[in-house]
Amino acid sequence: MDCLKEGKEGVVILVYVKAGAKRNEISGFFDGRLKVKITAPPVEGKANRELLVFLSKLLHVPVSNMRIISGERGRRKSVEIRGLRREEVKKYLEGKGAEDIGYH
Repeated sequence: MDCLKEGKEGVVILVYVKAGAKRNEISGFFDGRLKVKITAPPVEGKANRELLVFLSKLLHVPVSNMRIISGERGRRKSVEIRGLRREEVKKYLEGKGAEDIGYH
């Protein structure tokens, strides 16, 4: 998965976010990034907070172990997850089912 990088304190997921969606979900890949749809609107950090909560549930880590390290005001974000290795994140994402996230 090209969207996963080793970071200084953990794994970095490159994410493309579509805010204001009908439901929270992973919807494949876009431009080398994991495409995530979030129901919250992109105002006052609401979509960013919801993105972190969604990913924390998916990856089984506390929100406190996650932070957006770039792209807070755009759709292209880098999210650092402390406490997991790249292979663990990959396993969780693959566990969603290849068809669910567009992974081949």
